[in-house]
Amino acid sequence: MDLQIKDLKKLNYTYYFSRFNWLAGCIPSVFLIWQRDGLEFSKIIYLQGLFGLMIIILEFPSGILADRFSRKSILFFATVNIALGSLTYSFAHGFNQFLFAEFLFAIGFAFTSGSDTALVWDSYVSVGKENNAKHILAKGNSFMAGSAILLTILGGILMNFVLTLPLLITSGMYLTLAFMYLTVKEPERVKQKETKLIWIHTLSKLKLPYIWAIICFVMINNIVLRIVFWGYIPKLQSINVDQIWFGFVLAGANFIMLIVSLYYQKNTDPSNKIISLFLMLTGIGVILFVFELNLMILLLAIMFHQCGRATIRYLSMVKINENVSSDIRASAISMIMSVNSILYWLVATLINHFDLELKDVMILQSGIVILIFILIPILGKNKFQEVSID
Repeated sequence: MDLQIKDLKKLNYTYYFSRFNWLAGCIPSVFLIWQRDGLEFSKIIYLQGLFGLMIIILEFPSGILADRFSRKSILFFATVNIALGSLTYSFAHGFNQFLFAEFLFAIGFAFTSGSDTALVWDSYVSVGKENNAKHILAKGNSFMAGSAILLTILGGILMNFVLTLPLLITSGMYLTLAFMYLTVKEPERVKQKETKLIWIHTLSKLKLPYIWAIICFVMINNIVLRIVFWGYIPKLQSINVDQIWFGFVLAGANFIMLIVSLYYQKNTDPSNKIISLFLMLTGIGVILFVFELNLMILLLAIMFHQCGRATIRYLSMVKINENVSSDIRASAISMIMSVNSILYWLVATLINHFDLELKDVMILQSGIVILIFILIPILGKNKFQEVSID
């Protein structure tokens, strides 16, 4: 189907609405719900690790379905499950009920991953405007970071009246998004005719000019960034920061992410030195989390950590999309995310098995960061090497 300007505008509105980080406003609420039911930090990380395991099971098949069938139908299904997950958390008590809510989230996130960005990319490529796709994806990152600033503040305030209110509002927003996807038109594209040996087929066509960036993406995003993020609130609690300020701190963190995202929006092809600098700042932030910090140093560590979150999103969305063909785009992204989830689940299982305290977890993450510091210059020498598996 040939896309008109009005179709692209509708796609843009839908994609930007999807980038509103509704769940960001729920993070303080969810964390306090976990603590209300007695979950220790190691159990919280383990819960998220099981979420990662469910992503492993669902991630790649979701990409196959999105490449073979209608992406907007897949996205409708995904957002409905996220809405149900938010609603479930509003009434959940205990680890098993939390796990069921995470299962619904896993379905939603797995089926969204790769499909949303691939839909935008294919739509603009079909009308010969690939550069516009880069701009839309980068702008979407800015929407995510900017909305998270407002929504974390709002969520932090609302939860002081009704703890589950941010979750109920989020559920309604994702239901709205689900029906918005149904109104989007998809372009004609090459589709997978069969799923047999899809992994081998995807690998054979996948070219990764930035091997070092993808490896750092895998290691930092799920082993370091996600785990350290869950240390924000315990660290704030350890220095007796009142819970009404949690949303403001998270909003400030997202503001830093927004600034870095805006940089990538203006510089769609940044130098490797800039990317490496942001990753190095991330590492410093993670290492600072090991120590007992006052409020100012803790905020600085969070700021550095957020530099990495924005950089990783840029690498995962733009650099992967521009180096794979339409017929495997969602599959390739889903495959890389599956590797991420495997690593995250393994580390989370280790943390739970040894019942590690917050400080021990941060020491473990710092060790990984030091390894990355060593790998970046070594792997960077091969950054222009292309991978082709016959």
